[in-house]
Amino acid sequence: MEQEREMNLFDVCRACINGIVKFFKWIAYYIGYGIKLSIRKWWITVLSIALFLSLALYYSRPANWIYEVDGIVVLNGPSTSAVKDRFEALGKGMLWEKMPTQTLMQMLDITEEEAIKLREFKTFYVIDAKDDHTADFVDYDQNIPAVDTLNVRMPNMLALQFRTKDPANIPNIEQKILAYLNAPQEFQAAFKATQANMLRQHQFDCAHVEKMDSLISAFYLGAGTPQIQTDRWGDGILMGKREIQLFLDDIEDLFEQKRERDNTFALCTAPVAIQTHFIANPLPVNNRLKWGCIGLLVGWIMGCIVAYMVEQRKRLIAWIKQ
Repeated sequence: MEQEREMNLFDVCRACINGIVKFFKWIAYYIGYGIKLSIRKWWITVLSIALFLSLALYYSRPANWIYEVDGIVVLNGPSTSAVKDRFEALGKGMLWEKMPTQTLMQMLDITEEEAIKLREFKTFYVIDAKDDHTADFVDYDQNIPAVDTLNVRMPNMLALQFRTKDPANIPNIEQKILAYLNAPQEFQAAFKATQANMLRQHQFDCAHVEKMDSLISAFYLGAGTPQIQTDRWGDGILMGKREIQLFLDDIEDLFEQKRERDNTFALCTAPVAIQTHFIANPLPVNNRLKWGCIGLLVGWIMGCIVAYMVEQRKRLIAWIKQ
């Protein structure tokens, strides 16, 4: 009796490569068979391609173009999960949803004509990749986990996205969405607490900047010595007193911190404030080039299937009669 030989890494790689080669051979065989079949039954293939291409071009006509709209909001108090759930709830109020508890028209206070042009409300996390509390990119692929310590999800920013057939009405829809997101009382309570904290931080920073400015003025210009002291330092000259030089990094850090907090405080105008206004992608989702290629491919595949059924009609009828 022969003993079974254990597979090593080389055997596994060879088996994988053989499997991939067989798969591509299988694909090439059926593509070639489909080409020959479509040539033999060319009238069926042409009719099928013409039908599906017409449907694709009708769906991608300019009057039916659908645009993807993106914007970024700053959260002053509410959590990203709460805003995320509330925004995505708009998709559950669409007219074609089964028994929505509240329609999109009621949520956004818009007309039915405006509501039927909106769809697919999504949210994405904004990522800080440089650890500088600044947005670097949006995780549209949704492949960055919450436990990632290099690409960190920003706790106070969120990217919003929806689709519309009427890009000219985006400013109005933006105002309606912001009003809808800022409506909950719990969002307003969290905003008031956050705004009060930011105001105290702003006042604290301003006071420390004034103290630091007074300290610098006293060292450089005080005690009746208007001239700045210069000392030799290596091949160069050290301007000012050495004590002041020790505080330069602290001064820069203080001003950088104040600048960041001033920017945050300026955007703290509502629980959910817009940072980047909603902008539509100029290329429609259902553009003619994309859907024309899809129509050609689907038409050719369906034509091959119908042509195969016509060629094998006797076998199919015999199988049905069994």
